[in-house]
Amino acid sequence: ELLFQAASEIENIDTALNDPAKPPKPDLLKEFATRIPILDGNVDKLQLKVDNVGASSSAARARRRELTEQSTALSERVHGLPAKLMAAVDSAASTHKEAGNAAYKRGDFDAAIKAYTDAISVDRKNATFFSNRCACYQAKSMWTQAVADARECLSLDVSYAKGYKHLVNSLLRIGQRDEARALAQAPQTRPQSAHSP
Repeated sequence: ELLFQAASEIENIDTALNDPAKPPKPDLLKEFATRIPILDGNVDKLQLKVDNVGASSSAARARRRELTEQSTALSERVHGLPAKLMAAVDSAASTHKEAGNAAYKRGDFDAAIKAYTDAISVDRKNATFFSNRCACYQAKSMWTQAVADARECLSLDVSYAKGYKHLVNSLLRIGQRDEARALAQAPQTRPQSAHSP
């Protein structure tokens, strides 16, 4: 029964991650990120239980061998899920980012903000999404939000040059000239890296 339950859950996650016509929503991706390690632990426990099954008769040994093969196959499938999850996260976040880029180019900053916010909901560790949303906030003169996104961008990647540019510009707009000047006067202390907007 445990074997069937684990196999069923692995199959459900695997199917959802492999369906290009219906990519998983951000909440489901987060749930999968939580469930996969638990599944891995459950499969490990299952393998230990199979290893402890007594095999006194040839039928019992054959059944134990069958269960061992099934639990090993499940373990291999579980170990493949994190890579599939990361690919699904990257794909979903990239789709939102591209929608944001297109909206930004059209001058539809509200749609761009929503798209970049959707990208952030999928992958909160990508500095580019915060930088891009910051640019939208700047275009709408929403300077407080722009400062917050520029700071978040830099907290994720201290070498993100555009993040400093966004932060200095936004700080100037809200009257925080001293902090803006301090940032602008010390660019040589920051490592530089190339990032796309």
